[in-house]
Amino acid sequence: MRLAFFQSFRGMLFSLVLLAVLPALGIILHNGLASRDDAVLHARQELARIVTALAGAQLRTTDVTRQTLTTLAIMDEVRNQDIVACTEIFTRILLHNPLYTNITLTDPSGGILVSAMPMTFPSLADRKHFKDALRTKVFSPGEYIVSRATAVSSFPFAYPILDELGEVSGVLTVALDLSKFHSFFAGEHLPDGSFLGVADHEGRRLFRSFVDESFPLGAFISPSAWKAAKEGGESGVFVSQGSDGLSRISAFHKIRLDRDAPAYMTIFIGMPEAAIGADARKAMGTGLVLSACAAVLALVMAWVAERAFFMPRVRALVMAAERFRIGDYGTPTGVNHDAGELGLLASALDRMAQERQVAVDALRAAKDAAEDASRSKSEFLANMSHEIRTPLNGVLGMLQLLESGRPSAEQREYVETAIRSTNRLTRLLSDILDLSRIESNKLVIQEESFAVADVRQSILDIFETPAREKGVRLEVRVDPRIPAHLFGDEARLRQILFNLVGNAVKFTPKGQVAVNFVLVSAAGESTCQIRFTVQDSGVGIPSERLKDIFEPFIQVDGSCVRSHQGAGLGLAIVRRLVDLMHGQLQIQSTQGEGTLVGVTLPFTVGSATLARPQRSGVERDLGERRFLLVEDDSVNRMAMERILGKFGCEVISAGNGLEAVEILKRENVDLVFMDVQMPVMDGMEATRIIREELGLDVPIVAMTAYAMAGDRERFLQGGMDSYVSKPVDMARLKETVNSILV
Repeated sequence: MRLAFFQSFRGMLFSLVLLAVLPALGIILHNGLASRDDAVLHARQELARIVTALAGAQLRTTDVTRQTLTTLAIMDEVRNQDIVACTEIFTRILLHNPLYTNITLTDPSGGILVSAMPMTFPSLADRKHFKDALRTKVFSPGEYIVSRATAVSSFPFAYPILDELGEVSGVLTVALDLSKFHSFFAGEHLPDGSFLGVADHEGRRLFRSFVDESFPLGAFISPSAWKAAKEGGESGVFVSQGSDGLSRISAFHKIRLDRDAPAYMTIFIGMPEAAIGADARKAMGTGLVLSACAAVLALVMAWVAERAFFMPRVRALVMAAERFRIGDYGTPTGVNHDAGELGLLASALDRMAQERQVAVDALRAAKDAAEDASRSKSEFLANMSHEIRTPLNGVLGMLQLLESGRPSAEQREYVETAIRSTNRLTRLLSDILDLSRIESNKLVIQEESFAVADVRQSILDIFETPAREKGVRLEVRVDPRIPAHLFGDEARLRQILFNLVGNAVKFTPKGQVAVNFVLVSAAGESTCQIRFTVQDSGVGIPSERLKDIFEPFIQVDGSCVRSHQGAGLGLAIVRRLVDLMHGQLQIQSTQGEGTLVGVTLPFTVGSATLARPQRSGVERDLGERRFLLVEDDSVNRMAMERILGKFGCEVISAGNGLEAVEILKRENVDLVFMDVQMPVMDGMEATRIIREELGLDVPIVAMTAYAMAGDRERFLQGGMDSYVSKPVDMARLKETVNSILV
């Protein structure tokens, strides 16, 4: 029995699920731990590299300063203490080197003889650098000071001028502006909470990458950091808690004038421990949870499907398919056509058996015709859209009929899921056609006046419910300075925003999605630059993928186990529409924290009188109305007959345009739904005869799978009054009927 279970379909499914998930769990755990350790090691090495490079840069600055003072000390103007000449020389040096705040020349007692900047104090005798230079008779560094000439935080150096007897005849001093140190460190990009700092020989803070009241210049740095640096060698890496309470991995490097001299400056760089390996830990946890959930869900679904209904019908269908493979089209599948989705598949297989030979001949003829003619890309896409939309219309029609027939809760769930799937396929077709039209320069921007409030409300209408179901808060804010009406392509603006907001909701498991409309041009101008931002707290996008996510069919997660579906066309269409509308597109994303997409588009101020009126929601009584449905596809005809019957009207059907013309010669109808592509006589020719030869003004609505750019306009110019594309939405159809019938 046990062996039989594992050889059964259910047993094999269970075994495969467990065998697939358990190794994945182990790999995720192992890789997560290894990634965390690698991240810590890499961080320590990177910190040591950066601090060593910065120390080298500072040493080069000190050497340049020493050379400058050495050169000044041998100049006759300085040695002779020519005040006018020295002042001119010092001032010129300051102009060419903004790193220096002041240069002075003092006598051996510290009295200031020459200063490039005005000094309110007459002596530098109390300064450490002056004392050390006087005592050692060599180039000497100082300590943190506030410059008496400029009142800015500075770090000084001093150089003694020796006479022929080797005695100090004067002292040159120069002060470095500590605020200019940012130019040395601005190129290093580190995580939030990281810092770069410099301390003098006593541990006073000379520089910090971010200075505020918690980290004032001139104050002593963290005792633990200073202790680690003092007790360490020339350089090292340590872990300590900073003045702000954050635990960091830090590296230091001491700077000396020469090997035996004491360190006059120490450079520190630190990175929060929490930021190191955070992505690895989060990815490991997410992977473990998703793998476990996937395993449980797969086991449950496999058990229910196999036990309840799946295998018996599948075996029958497999046997039928095998018969069809060898050319036996006379034996049906034996599965009841009313048995749910598998029944529909059985019905399709049975019809296929009857139509197979005809289809093969038709395909062969189509193939020969295709090889004889060169078709353009747009023609291929139009035919593909038509051939997919036609059967899809039948599927969606049947599903909508099932939904309106008071199904059970379980059945309603199945039907709604199927409807969502057909709508998703329809959107995919529309995206492919839009992308093709844009790339072939056939998409035309249609500008008209529209209300900004309508655009905002449409976002809430579509996405507020799915966001709320996920526990995500959706907010849409409009800058009150934006005019109430704008002039531009409202449909393409909605398409851009729907794609961006849809992606944000899809990839945000918790938190919020914030949509903002902001006026970036000056208020009152006729041309308005509006910036639309969509910010989420979702999974984010890796930095290396930001460059290619706007390409067609590209997705961030291209694996077979990705948790979000999609064809990868939405952002490609957004980018091309923004370019077409002469706008700008920016994106910022941090993996694990969220994404911010900004779109800036130009509009002109619109008018309420020119804005497109909203459809009235008036429901009309159709009980006494008679409609003529002209449709050659039997499945579509049956679906549309049933849907129109739900409206309460009487429906007359015709299989082609010629039958429709004959019916209208003897019957009166209130409305005609006309397919375009039909045998015997197409819908366009039938419409021409109805208008010109019969002289009837009965409203005609094109109900067709043609959905390329220009199709709607072509049908209206041919005498039709309105247009509905397949697959037909039941509510949209009712809306169209109400808008036409008075």
